[in-house]
Amino acid sequence: MKSYRTFFMAAAASAVFVLLVIIAAIFKPAKASAGESNMSELGAMWAAYAQGDHLSSDGETYYAIGKTINIPMDEMDRAVEYYQIGGRSNAVALADQYVKERNALYAAALANGCTATEDEIRQYLDELRDMLYRSENKEDIFAVIQGFGSEDEYWAYEYTVYQKEYPIIKYTEALRDNYLDNMNGSYSEEGWQTYFADVKNALVQDQVFVINAEYTK
Repeated sequence: MKSYRTFFMAAAASAVFVLLVIIAAIFKPAKASAGESNMSELGAMWAAYAQGDHLSSDGETYYAIGKTINIPMDEMDRAVEYYQIGGRSNAVALADQYVKERNALYAAALANGCTATEDEIRQYLDELRDMLYRSENKEDIFAVIQGFGSEDEYWAYEYTVYQKEYPIIKYTEALRDNYLDNMNGSYSEEGWQTYFADVKNALVQDQVFVINAEYTK
């Protein structure tokens, strides 16, 4: 079966918000552009999460409990702050949808054997790093990295992100292959996006997520 990894890498490189796809693939890109100050703020926020500054003395808590996966509270908080920095007035609603879809996809990825080795993740990050240095908005990207203190700290953080993200990428590729097989090779981006949205919605519904009653934002 043909792999569409090259397609995903090319799409990331050409996206309007290439910074947020390449450097922060854990979040969907917002439609409002952010200046360098916002990029620095974004980097500082992620660095704080990477250092565990978001954790309470009680340790990890969950935003939502699902059938086969739970959503960490820090992941929801991070998503909300991302959308707020991007100027989205409905940041909580967007974050809620995103973290539910992401975690439902991750659970489905693992259930379907889509795992990732350390070597696979590091190779993928090396490719992203190369794309970073070739991108037209390098200044914005490095503004994010500055929030981490060093580039090595930033990529160490991204490694933890892709421990979950890379299995999702593999599973999404498998879904795309399945979509193309059913379409007899006739590809439609609009058709694929509709199909993918339906899959994500079904996976979220199947998890029957229960939101933490103590959550406030």
